[in-house]
Amino acid sequence: MRIPILQHAGHPSYLPSPQPRISDGGHIAEAARKFPETMLICAHICGGGDWEWTAKALRGSPPTVYLDTSGSVIDEGTVELAVRMMGADRILFACDMSWTAGIGHIRGAELSAEDRRKILGANMQRILSRFIEQADSLHRGYRLTQGDPRRVAQVGEQPVQREAHLHGLCTQ
Repeated sequence: MRIPILQHAGHPSYLPSPQPRISDGGHIAEAARKFPETMLICAHICGGGDWEWTAKALRGSPPTVYLDTSGSVIDEGTVELAVRMMGADRILFACDMSWTAGIGHIRGAELSAEDRRKILGANMQRILSRFIEQADSLHRGYRLTQGDPRRVAQVGEQPVQREAHLHGLCTQ
């Protein structure tokens, strides 16, 4: 299932390298190449250090990688560079500051109205609708039976006992 994974990231240029507990755009791009079916969101283009390095590190990453606009830095050009590196379809609005500053950062960027619409909500809506469709298809054809929530039956069949797959328990 392609559930989005948000990875807090940054590329601080002011700390000694490497930092074992800080992921950056390069790590996320590498993970996406190893696990291409995984949908990854790199958080904080506008925070955590060198935002230009982060956007460039994600250039050429698989289409399952997204970048969000959160962070406390609202330098001019961050959103435009992210769109040039990854395309507007892979940039997601996010905010770590006031809504006014966060939305103003997107509204003030030199973008087409369509790209702005995508970033401010249409991209996330597309991701979530895909996730909801996948979840619905997994559950289509099954219904819970009365009583024990681990008991499910395929529609049209007699109830069958199925073990729950929770907290890492292997089941059949």
